[in-house]
Amino acid sequence: MATSRFSIFSIFLGIFLYFLSHMFRVFRLLVLSADSGIKIRSLAVEQIKANGVNLMVPFRLGESYRLIVFKKFFHSYSNSFAILLSERFLDVILITSILFLASFFSDIEMEFLQSLMYISISLLLIIVLMYFSLDQLLLIVHKIFLGKKTNSMNLSVIKFTSSLIKVLKNTKNILTSKLASCLLITIIIWVLEILVFYVLFSFLDLSNFVIILLSICVVLSSLLPSGPAGYGGIQLAFYLVGLSIGFEELVFYSFAYNFYIFGIAILISGLFFLSSFFIELRGSLYESRR
Repeated sequence: MATSRFSIFSIFLGIFLYFLSHMFRVFRLLVLSADSGIKIRSLAVEQIKANGVNLMVPFRLGESYRLIVFKKFFHSYSNSFAILLSERFLDVILITSILFLASFFSDIEMEFLQSLMYISISLLLIIVLMYFSLDQLLLIVHKIFLGKKTNSMNLSVIKFTSSLIKVLKNTKNILTSKLASCLLITIIIWVLEILVFYVLFSFLDLSNFVIILLSICVVLSSLLPSGPAGYGGIQLAFYLVGLSIGFEELVFYSFAYNFYIFGIAILISGLFFLSSFFIELRGSLYESRR
């Protein structure tokens, strides 16, 4: 792949659009939390740091970092978890809808498209099941253990089910009251994410359907055990799409996305982590001298 085919303008615009999508994610968090006291700058910094952690850790396990660090903004782990579930619910709804519409209106046959549909629909069904049924099931379990003899195991089950019931109720309250506005923000987020692919790979003259499908495949590749910056998973996404359209060389362009988008995201996240470390170190040194 000749890296000279990527213009400086398209690289910087792609990076800008990527980070702009994360600023809209911050805006969505503010809407979901409805707490006017949250410092937007601090939340934006933590969002960028959390994104870097997610890009370094496979299976989206970096979400656990977001759950922990966002507690200081949302006041409790249950609220943080509820907002995180709401985010994922909105994202999966939109990804599934985009994938369905793109496949419905396209005349290009792709063998693995059906598998992608199964994956996204399965994720959506799991989240919908949690949304509508899990709290009732947990309530039944909670009442059963409340009637049993008190011991450490029973108390643990009672505390766990009580916490999870609270999370699910919070999630329902959040989504019920803010579904329309948050869906609109989510649409903007994913339009920006897809535009990154249009900007970076415009010189390849790929169809709109292929660009959209490629972006969704890259998103779903985060569920695989990939290396840092999505290395491996992104290559698989590009390879499958390229193979389906008879453009097997497409996989070679995947490294540009690894480097220019995810690589820069990890770099900036790391700079924020270093900055936070030195600020805390300076504060500790100042306190020790007093």
